[in-house]
Amino acid sequence: MTGPLADVLPSEWLKIRSLQSSRYFLAATAGVWVLGVAVAVMWARFWDGLRPGEQSVVAADPDATVGVATLPFLQLCFGIFGVLVITAEYGSGTISASLTAVPRRRVLFAGKAVVVGILAFTAGIVVMTLTYFASVLILGDRPFAGYAAPFTDEIPGLFGAGLSVAVVALAGLGVGTLLRSTAGGLSAVVALLYLAEMLPQILPSPWNEWVRALLLPHLTERITGAVPDGLLSIPGVLAAFAAYLLVTLGFATSHLNRRDA
Repeated sequence: MTGPLADVLPSEWLKIRSLQSSRYFLAATAGVWVLGVAVAVMWARFWDGLRPGEQSVVAADPDATVGVATLPFLQLCFGIFGVLVITAEYGSGTISASLTAVPRRRVLFAGKAVVVGILAFTAGIVVMTLTYFASVLILGDRPFAGYAAPFTDEIPGLFGAGLSVAVVALAGLGVGTLLRSTAGGLSAVVALLYLAEMLPQILPSPWNEWVRALLLPHLTERITGAVPDGLLSIPGVLAAFAAYLLVTLGFATSHLNRRDA
């Protein structure tokens, strides 16, 4: 890769590595995997305490996967990470130096987005894959429906998990740039992931179902295969993800171009 963006990527990677909070996010990411292991151990013990009739009910639940329980925590971690990548620069005043070194603000912001997106996507796939294999080892021959398929059938869902983490991280970067406030950015990420769930409850049918299908948690369930059938097809989910990024990153880029550092 050559050009202005290629020149920005190494410096953005170095800045992210030098963030004091980066080590905490590394620990939090590892913590999500540890949480997944703990959930798998809990499920194994729960299974062993059930009667045969109860076991058959639990085993038939396709949503009984550790990934369904732990992926939201990973999304939250990287949503916060996306916010801090930009608000840390505003808070410390180093954004002025960054803009002096890279006067083309769109290029600077694109570099941040590429690095954040790649990191989040990679971390999502790696953590969820490790969680899957740890769960398989711990659950053993207990016939949970969520682990009945071979690993090759799980690969699209794992890539979908990585994609969902990247989308949340980039949305966090976008709202952090718009608000220039860590507290405001974190509040926006929490609202997107959790508080928005209240909106469909006040809407009439069928609007409530369509709005629910467009919320990030439900798009995640669809792209990972946790919900095999839904109002949106997989291309529709990808289009919705793209719309989230277009709105958050598009407005953030425009805001960065128009306002002083």
